[in-house]
Amino acid sequence: MSLRASSSIRARNLTSALLAVFVAVACTTVVTPPQAPREPTSVFVLREARHVGVVLPDEHEGEVTRYVEYGFGDWAWYALAQDEWYDVFATMLWPTQGALCRREYAAHSPAELRHVATWVELDELTVGRSEVSALRERLDAAFERGAKHAVFQADYDMTFVPYERHYWFANTCADVAGEWLRALGCEVSWTLIGISVAARRP
Repeated sequence: MSLRASSSIRARNLTSALLAVFVAVACTTVVTPPQAPREPTSVFVLREARHVGVVLPDEHEGEVTRYVEYGFGDWAWYALAQDEWYDVFATMLWPTQGALCRREYAAHSPAELRHVATWVELDELTVGRSEVSALRERLDAAFERGAKHAVFQADYDMTFVPYERHYWFANTCADVAGEWLRALGCEVSWTLIGISVAARRP
């Protein structure tokens, strides 16, 4: 076996070990929606293979015109597609440039959203309409601030802009999604390392 091949095997073994430790200590953050919110409307926690997002309705005169998903990730990994196995070290082990991402769904109701977003898991939460509007405005404003650096990635059907938050294992997409859900009045459990978010089951 060549020295190069041996080094590559050792690096892969180290990556596997690090990922195993990460999974062992990581947990799912549990979200409980507020009780009896004013002007109730539905939002969603979205989960797919490597991503957790929050889906908010965009409403006009009380009618949903579309749903918009917001998420957080590592700028190099997602926006620049620097996602080789060895990039996981920079992505997870120390703070790196974060990215805010956005994806739109042509749906006008929770049922339509589930129909068009069949490849993801969706947990529906009922929260207050004014809180949703405030959070959406805050995230859209952050998106506009980074718009000149926007990158569209067809693999995700998402647009990414630089975000003021750093990404690493102590501040993942699950952690930031949890913060957004708290802004909607939800109770969000604490986890040492967040890898996913799910609504509390009745």
